[in-house]
Amino acid sequence: MGDFIAALEILLDDRKDVEGAIEFAKEQADPELWKRLLDRADDAEVLSRLLDDPHESIDPVLLFAKVNASTRVPDLTRKLFRLVENAKVERELREICMEMLSEDVSHGMNELDQLVRRPV
Repeated sequence: MGDFIAALEILLDDRKDVEGAIEFAKEQADPELWKRLLDRADDAEVLSRLLDDPHESIDPVLLFAKVNASTRVPDLTRKLFRLVENAKVERELREICMEMLSEDVSHGMNELDQLVRRPV
């Protein structure tokens, strides 16, 4: 774990490779790396890159909270709009999936009830 965080820090501090750091976090699928990237989002370049391609490991609300009046990010309005739109789409998909799951469970329970009530 410590080696991954050290590698991320090297990518960000020594190599100044924000894109590489984000790709590294994606490859490792380690929530701690995403937390560390979010901590570094006070840097405009890191914030800009995270807004360009928000990953599901980062809570959009926390990412949105990193933006303040002094934030200077190219196309910030467009990026924030896309972040909100992505969150809306994700919410809608979750609602559709929950509805489908609920219908499947209801159907399965009805079938089970019919099987249980059937005479032997």
